[in-house]
Amino acid sequence: MWQMDKLRTNHKGVFELQDHRFRALLRVSAGSQVNLSEAAKKYLILPCGMIRGSLSALGLEATVKAESSSLPGVIFVVHVHESSRRAK
Repeated sequence: MWQMDKLRTNHKGVFELQDHRFRALLRVSAGSQVNLSEAAKKYLILPCGMIRGSLSALGLEATVKAESSSLPGVIFVVHVHESSRRAK
């Protein structure tokens, strides 16, 4: 079973999901040190889109960004737009 290690929010529509061993980045972090951040970005595009799409299906418009400063860890920053929060 997979779950995030940490979830934080500022209660104003910004959520931070942290995973210290993100499976998609395990093989990237085991490789050579050359351009690791560039390689990691390619593996994070799909999960960001899946989070954004899931929220969209619930009627929430959001921006999702991924940060990977220490591989294989990743932090997804989700910003739910004010207009979609009011509509609920």
